[in-house]
Amino acid sequence: VPVSGSAYTYDYASFGELCAWLSGWNLLLEYAICNSTIAFSWSDYFVNLLKSVNLQLPDWLITDYYSCSLAVRSTQPGEKVKALMAIWESAPSLGGWRLLVDLPALLINFLDSILVYIGIQESKIVSNAMVFLKMAVVVLVIVVGFFFVKPANWSPFAPNGVTGVLAG
Repeated sequence: VPVSGSAYTYDYASFGELCAWLSGWNLLLEYAICNSTIAFSWSDYFVNLLKSVNLQLPDWLITDYYSCSLAVRSTQPGEKVKALMAIWESAPSLGGWRLLVDLPALLINFLDSILVYIGIQESKIVSNAMVFLKMAVVVLVIVVGFFFVKPANWSPFAPNGVTGVLAG
């Protein structure tokens, strides 16, 4: 195989164009579905960041359709269910469909898909940058946390012995 690659390249060389095409689409769908869970979490952080600088997106642009539709059918009362039902009721509709979309999550998924489409080299650069950022945050937590360590809390170090540590 003259070029390095992933399952797509291997399938193309080994099994032909149809298998490679299926593998390629499978990989894209895998990235989109797996990244969706991360995108939803990222969206919450992003919305909270916007709120901290006094910017507020409409609720129907930061809430997913599925959660709201479940809340409408729910029989269990609760604050979260009531809030989702209020969002459902206030959302604009088009042809009987409520327009609800978690726009930040959708955008991060879209940008990730574009990055994968552009190429492996660019994906590697972005991935390396993200790893560097994560490592910097870990080091920052360790350095800042060092000043909050209280050696008095170390005694007794393991009050329930090895059994307690393993159970934990």
